[in-house]
Amino acid sequence: MSRANSVLINIVGSSDLDMDEVNGVINEVQDRIDPDAQIT
Repeated sequence: MSRANSVLINIVGSSDLDMDEVNGVINEVQDRIDPDAQIT
């Protein structure tokens, strides 16, 4: 993933999934990909 230049993120969860958890997943992905990558 570190060389990815584009990433599509699709997060599916139960109704008790909150935005903090979603942001945590997105932040983890951002930490592992190219800083210039486009996230969709």
